Amino acid sequence: MSISLRLLLVFYVLNLSILLSSCIIPMPIELDESEANFAPSYDPTWMSPTPAMIIEYNPMLLQGSSLEFDSGPLSDPNQADTLFWRVFLNYQGRFYNAIYRSNQGGGISFSQRDEGIRFNVDPCLDFKLFTFEGPYRVELIVSDRPFLQDTDENLTINQLLANDAKSFKVHWFIDFQQELCLI
Repeated sequence: MSISLRLLLVFYVLNLSILLSSCIIPMPIELDESEANFAPSYDPTWMSPTPAMIIEYNPMLLQGSSLEFDSGPLSDPNQADTLFWRVFLNYQGRFYNAIYRSNQGGGISFSQRDEGIRFNVDPCLDFKLFTFEGPYRVELIVSDRPFLQDTDENLTINQLLANDAKSFKVHWFIDFQQELCLI
């Protein structure tokens, strides 16, 4: 027998003895029985008006008319989740942070998700307190957890969510000249 064959045989026997003498104890597998939390969502083709464009509002033609916003059907893979929503106008944390519209009470249940979220904005009335020229922003936030009470040190006043919350935001922009409003 050649030396290289002997070395190979010794190497093989050593490895085999190490494998046979070592004791491998498998770690117990811990099963996570909690359901993963997924974010709520919407189909952008149902969203009205489409968020991808700036809405041109003419107060002379549409005086007194409000703009209707519709999210279309909402979905959430977690059927047990209740959805909560809030709308803000020109939200800027500490400066402009008032809740313009929100769901009241228990939120949107699984059976109500097909109805989506509908609300109106009257640009001449609702944006007249803002001292800058547009475009003006409408922001919708939908969350699968309730909004939390804000603290004074928090910069996201009225938009604070729990750490485990999943959410989405939609922005629309409206452009018009406030001086054309006859209010």
